[in-house]
Amino acid sequence: ILQINIAHSVLKNSQDTSVIYFSRDDSFETVMDGFIALEAKTTKKFAEDPYYDEKTGIYNSGLQEAKDKERAYKAAKDRIKKWIKEDRLLIFGLENGLSTLADFEKVLKDHSATPFGQNSTKIIFVDSSSKISSGQAGVKEMAVVSRSVKSLALSYGYHAFQNYEVTKQGQLKGHRVEMSHLADAKEIEFDADLIIRLTQPVHDLNSSGHDIANST
Repeated sequence: ILQINIAHSVLKNSQDTSVIYFSRDDSFETVMDGFIALEAKTTKKFAEDPYYDEKTGIYNSGLQEAKDKERAYKAAKDRIKKWIKEDRLLIFGLENGLSTLADFEKVLKDHSATPFGQNSTKIIFVDSSSKISSGQAGVKEMAVVSRSVKSLALSYGYHAFQNYEVTKQGQLKGHRVEMSHLADAKEIEFDADLIIRLTQPVHDLNSSGHDIANST
């Protein structure tokens, strides 16, 4: 959700910026729900199924709260669709089957020459780089992916935000996320211009993944 938060803030506050959201974790619909939830200032759970929310679902329209949430949800959905129609937001989810660095480069190349690519600032969010294949044998996989995502993004005029998932074994080493919990950490740390470490409360360790966001 950290990546979607940043992407949403960028789109909302910078009219000449375009964003590609390249997800290896979620479907197009799930990513959309995340954007809608942020725009509507509601929960992701409500955005995923607003019509059947037990307490404030749209079908329970006798409640003023339900009417307010319905209005906010519809306005938010329209706003996100407008960004897509205006070529300011492109979402690639699991159903697109993009899983390699070659796929990543094709996305950048294909959209650099379109109206999307004409915006003065272009940003690509990769969620998560841990699940992109380098397509090379006998290499430090995440080190190659980190370096390649950064160099490819820069070559097509993009800024890149990457996130890397810490393994469950790494999560259980302590309450804080450390770079040492991540494979090829030294190489990734060298590639990044900014590193954000996100730590969940200890009781969430078994149910929630931890991300390390890496921006270039």
